[in-house]
Amino acid sequence: MLRGVGWILGRIVRIAWISAMVLVPLFGFWLASSLAAYQNASQWVALLVGLLLFPIVPVAWDLVFVWRRSRKPATKAVLTRLDRLVIRTLVVNGLFLGGMFYAKPHVAFRALAVRGDWVLDGHDGPVASAIRERILGLADTFEHRWHTSDNVYGPGDAPPTPQPTPPPKPQPIPPPPPTPVDPTAPEPTAPVPPPRDPMAWPLAAAVDPIVTAMPEDAQASIDSVGKYLAARITEPHRLVKALHDYVDLRLTYDHHAADLIEAHTYADVPPQDAETVFGTHSGVCEGYARLLAALGK
Repeated sequence: MLRGVGWILGRIVRIAWISAMVLVPLFGFWLASSLAAYQNASQWVALLVGLLLFPIVPVAWDLVFVWRRSRKPATKAVLTRLDRLVIRTLVVNGLFLGGMFYAKPHVAFRALAVRGDWVLDGHDGPVASAIRERILGLADTFEHRWHTSDNVYGPGDAPPTPQPTPPPKPQPIPPPPPTPVDPTAPEPTAPVPPPRDPMAWPLAAAVDPIVTAMPEDAQASIDSVGKYLAARITEPHRLVKALHDYVDLRLTYDHHAADLIEAHTYADVPPQDAETVFGTHSGVCEGYARLLAALGK
């Protein structure tokens, strides 16, 4: 029986070992493709990076090893060819992922959180929405762990707040004498407010239904979005509200850029022009405002 359990455990370890050769390069390709989508670069570059991570570089490395070994006296191999390929794949991908997260951690995690679902662009069905939610949820977990790791007070903790000294207790003021009630006076009635204008500020907080129903092909550019909304909404107040709703749904706030601005490292802040934030789906207050102004024009 122990022999059978050992055989099963060995198979499980073997499957996990080989699975790592597939899953780790897939994660590397996901990172490379998300960075390309985040920076509006060509996905062909990301595909080339993915092919280099597996199988080109690991296989080429092993072929060089076999060629060099053939020129030496024959010796018994310690590892199988598959084991060597797994190890080489993990080394190559570990160097790539480690280098990316060490050199540009904020950009890498931000790209996963904002554009990790690039492959689902144009798909809005229930299945696509469920997959998108899981992908971005996983990416948000990575980004959240990165931001909280810089907290000197520990995850979820806040700096201690000094307790203020309570003010002296005021002395009670005696109530005024009651006013006599006239029994013959009529009962007061509450004033009836005038009917509210539906186009008056503030408008309803709910997202305009025209914005939520906008098809994907109408969102190809800033110009197409503005023309789509202007053709369907004639009230100026409601049109401005719809533009606001679209910007709010389109963009995700770029906390990394906000951190760079707060640290006065402005050279590393991503561009906040309307076209860039529209393409990357991300920006800070300036980017939100510029996109809203561009849509209005």
